[in-house]
Order: sequence, then C-alpha cells, then structure tokens
Amino acid sequence: MSLYFYDCTENRDCSTVMFQAAWETDEVTVAKMAEWNRKERFGKAFLDEDGHPTVEMNVNLHGGVSLTNLDDTFDWWRVVVETFAERQDF
Repeated sequence: MSLYFYDCTENRDCSTVMFQAAWETDEVTVAKMAEWNRKERFGKAFLDEDGHPTVEMNVNLHGGVSLTNLDDTFDWWRVVVETFAERQDF
C-alpha cells in the first residue's frame, strides 16, 4: 500500500492525497475491475501495466480537514481495501 501527496507547497499544505493498493496476481480480469467500478462508490479499480489489480482512492484536503474526518477517511480506505480483496478472492 502507498499514500501519495499532491499539490503541496514546500512539502506541506497538500491539497490532495491518493491511497493505492496493488496485488501481485494476474488472475483478475478487466471485467471484474469494471464490475467493481460500476458497483462501488469509493475506490477506483484497474489493472496496472503488469496486469496486477490495483485500487486507488483520492481524497480532497483543500481547506483542511478535522481529525475526525481524517480518521473516517482512513477507515473508509480500510473498508475499500478489505472489500476489494474479498470480492477478488485474495
């Protein structure tokens, strides 16, 4: 799993972050990724350049977020990753 920071000023005050998780398997189809994207509101799924299933979630931080909101965002990401893995039978 990775967390990327975007639109930062001097390595601070970032406007967005992107959570990303990937699995090293080639047993997931494009159709499964499309099904996820049709049905799920959080987390965009795709096959990376090596054909590995990947899920991402972008989060807007512009204007700041409260600690409660940040905790909730981390929890949403946990749910996305767990649900994605369950649906793909990892």
